[in-house]
Amino acid sequence: MIQPSKFELNRIIQILEFQFPGVATDFLQDIFINISRKTGRIREIYREIDGKKVLLFSLRTSDGRMLPTFIGGLLIIQTGYDKNRIFIDDEAIPFIKKGKSVYCKHVTKIDDNIVPNSEVFILDNANNYLATGIAIQPSYAVLQLNLGVAVKNKHYQ
Repeated sequence: MIQPSKFELNRIIQILEFQFPGVATDFLQDIFINISRKTGRIREIYREIDGKKVLLFSLRTSDGRMLPTFIGGLLIIQTGYDKNRIFIDDEAIPFIKKGKSVYCKHVTKIDDNIVPNSEVFILDNANNYLATGIAIQPSYAVLQLNLGVAVKNKHYQ
């Protein structure tokens, strides 16, 4: 792991700004990156928290998007980012904390900008961050459907 050059840091900020528009990138202080030996591209972004290097993001090779881990999603939510959120009822919270998927019938509120395969942040109705996942259904369909998976849970606490 190495510290990123100005060019690499600027690239990371641009990808974050594209994927999560308007997010403050102040949390990218003192980050480390892992570079692929084969391609020379950035693969993972780490940050030192409590003396340990913690993975914040992985970069997807197929499209170059950032996949936030639980800590990375938490840092994005703490900046005040108010998109890509899905709110669930209290009945589903124990299952989400175990890594289970979010079903449409448990969704109470969802942001309008969610499309399939987008990264979403799973929150409870009290605005507490629970997990990060990938949307299976578009936002307009989630509230209309009463069956099926809305979000596949990926990173949870």
